[in-house]
Amino acid sequence: MSKSLTLIFVIVFCLIALFIGFVGIAVLTAGPTNETEWSIGLLGIGSATLLFFGAFKTFQGQRQQARAELFESKRLMEQYAAKPKALVNVTNQVAEAEHSVDKSNPSEGPQIYARWVYNHDSWRVILAKLSDKTRKEEFYTAFWFPILFAIVFFAWWYVGALVGVVVGWLYIRFRVYFVQQKFALPPGQIDAEAIISDAYLRINGNFIHYADGKYFLKNLMREQDPKLGEYLHFIIGWVTSKGYPAEMDLYLPIPVGHTHEADLVLEAYKRARG
Repeated sequence: MSKSLTLIFVIVFCLIALFIGFVGIAVLTAGPTNETEWSIGLLGIGSATLLFFGAFKTFQGQRQQARAELFESKRLMEQYAAKPKALVNVTNQVAEAEHSVDKSNPSEGPQIYARWVYNHDSWRVILAKLSDKTRKEEFYTAFWFPILFAIVFFAWWYVGALVGVVVGWLYIRFRVYFVQQKFALPPGQIDAEAIISDAYLRINGNFIHYADGKYFLKNLMREQDPKLGEYLHFIIGWVTSKGYPAEMDLYLPIPVGHTHEADLVLEAYKRARG
């Protein structure tokens, strides 16, 4: 979850908590006359407390993650400070990392599998193609939303179908926005950079975690697209608050002449899975 979305989440939950808490306090201070009023008052205060606690934990978790990302960014800057702004050959880097990183000591940081750099112009083209591919791929998921909502509403199936269309459209827009936000080249940055590790994918300074206790790397494949060319397909999974499995697809183009490095990344991923 991005910082802006987390902040919105926290603010909304706090506002809901304030409203529910105000209702609960108002009922109790007015002098409850029966069990129902007592229940409403106590449940209101209890629910508000839980909502405030959830918002606090979410905000606290975001701050901890932000500090961890800052520390990792500094570590990466030191590691690649002497590297030229060109595609880095990681053929030997992965092997070196396996010997240099002490897995028993978490302070060593995540294991870096590859670092790729793309020039500014090519990345602009890539980002446009990534957005288009994401839009098309997620359409197949959004296609089922009207059908699902129509079944849920049943008697008002046409209302459900309309709601499903709107939800599906918002879902596609959100997924494309997520890709554009995470993959965008920041102002002033000359080249685009992608770092693949055993814990995250870092695109132009933006972390996409898949080993933080909530998200995990469900699968990693090398595929090819007529427009995008060869790319790594990351399938990131997690479990929703309701206990349902969920996943998200991300695509990272493989620089020309670096397919062997992509194979090394896949081998490292397979070894990590055992």
